[in-house]
Amino acid sequence: MRLIPLIVIAIAPATTGCSCLIAFSGTDLERFESREQVVKKFGPPTEITFKDGLEVDHYHTHRKIYDGTIRTASLGMSTAMTYGLAELYTFPRELFICTRRTIFGQTISFEYDQNGQVTRATLDGLSVPWRTDTAATTDKKHPIAVQQTGSVASN
Repeated sequence: MRLIPLIVIAIAPATTGCSCLIAFSGTDLERFESREQVVKKFGPPTEITFKDGLEVDHYHTHRKIYDGTIRTASLGMSTAMTYGLAELYTFPRELFICTRRTIFGQTISFEYDQNGQVTRATLDGLSVPWRTDTAATTDKKHPIAVQQTGSVASN
C-alpha cells in the first residue's frame, strides 16, 4: 500500500497542464495584418506563388508557432475532464510536435489581398483560424472565420 502514494507523488507533477503551456506558446499567426508585419518578423519569403491572381508568401521556419487549432484549444478541457490524467499522453505528444517542428522546420504560408493585407495563413498546409473581428467588419468573407455566439446554454 505504500507504493500507491509514491506513484501518485511521482505522477502529480506531470499532470499540471504543461502541454497547454507548450501548445499556446510561440508566434501567433493571427496577429499579422499586413505583408510588412510578416516580412518584418520572418524576413523575405523562401517562395512566392500566386493563387487566383493574388500573392502567397511561403516561409520555412524552425520557430515555435502557435497554431490555434481545435487540437490546441481542447488540451485544457481534456486535462480538466480527466483530472490531469490526460497530461500523461498530451504532454509527451506536444513535446514531440514542438521538437519535430523545431528540428525539421515547418512551412507557413500567408495569402494577401490586393492591398497587401493578410487574408489567410496556413501552417504545414493546415488552415490557422483567422481573426473573427475582421470577418464582421469587412464585406469579404474569410473562409476560416468562426462565427461566435453568446451562451451555449438553452433558455
